[in-house]
Amino acid sequence: MEVEDAYDFEAPVWWDPKVRRIVLDASSFEPCLFLVRDGGFVLAARSGVICSGDLGRARYSWPERIDLPVCDLALGGRVYRIYFCHPHPQAPTFDGDTAGEITEVVTRAGGPGGVATRRISVMRMPSHTSLNPGQKRMQRFRALLP
Repeated sequence: MEVEDAYDFEAPVWWDPKVRRIVLDASSFEPCLFLVRDGGFVLAARSGVICSGDLGRARYSWPERIDLPVCDLALGGRVYRIYFCHPHPQAPTFDGDTAGEITEVVTRAGGPGGVATRRISVMRMPSHTSLNPGQKRMQRFRALLP
């Protein structure tokens, strides 16, 4: 991997397409990668790029969700809720091939392919039951915001 392709921030996250308050069916959560490079971001899943844009043009809020690290990213009149940890026991997991498959999606969409998938360890993936479920990831992301 070349330095010019490296991302400033790369993290596994779960996208909640329903932006719900109560989870009755967790199967619709999507494991994703959230990538930031030079002030731009991309949120992508195996199915494709969910959203992308300029960090400076997006709005952010940090709703309290049972002590889980959650970000509501608003862009173009739409809210994208992302969790920085596995949000629910019945939500799909982030398995060993997920990061590589999503990296291919980002590359096909024209984004740099410099995702260091070796740093995204499934064994160290925070869950909703962790003592610190993804808080450090969310803090690193917040530090990048303009």
